[in-house]
Amino acid sequence: MPRAHAEGKGQSGIQIVPLGLMLLFLAEMWKRFSCYGMRAIFMLYLVDYRSLGLAMADTAAFYGI
Repeated sequence: MPRAHAEGKGQSGIQIVPLGLMLLFLAEMWKRFSCYGMRAIFMLYLVDYRSLGLAMADTAAFYGI
């Protein structure tokens, strides 16, 4: 391992991540989880909605538009 990476590590060999960086990572992860989860729920809603009764292929085409 290069010396530049070895510096700044604790005795256990694990580099500590700043709290702000961890907060940003968790916020971005939650945003993506929510966005992609809502997209999947929207597709299922369009397929299962009683008055529309769209097939999965029609729903994917509608969502793609």
